[in-house]
Amino acid sequence: MLAAMASAEASLIVKGQIDNFERFRAKHLTGCPKGSMGASLEHELTRSGFKLSMAVANDDDAAGLLDLALGDWFIQPTVFDMLEYVWPKDILDRMGQALDHINRCNHGETEPSKLHELFRDAGGRSMRELLGSTGL
Repeated sequence: MLAAMASAEASLIVKGQIDNFERFRAKHLTGCPKGSMGASLEHELTRSGFKLSMAVANDDDAAGLLDLALGDWFIQPTVFDMLEYVWPKDILDRMGQALDHINRCNHGETEPSKLHELFRDAGGRSMRELLGSTGL
């Protein structure tokens, strides 16, 4: 009984994080001007999303490396917090390690993910700064 309750609670937490990410994506990535960070990030997430999800589901190393790169940002409690999150100075290295592993293992796609290129200047900056978003 306790295991079932814990599983249900964990499912609600995961659903809440996914819903939060989808709100972030809808408000701050979808419909951004072509060439903007938001449009580029949306394009790369759409292009590589299946590959990344397959890697997380099937490869513990890929899941761990992506968690080290993006986990602290992804678990922010609100979209506001996601925008205010300041990326660590070594985010480019973290993203590079995760995506190099995933590309090397070829999880469901032959074209390498270019997601790490979008984080080239992210270290020490907030997501809001990267997106150039001033409004809430």
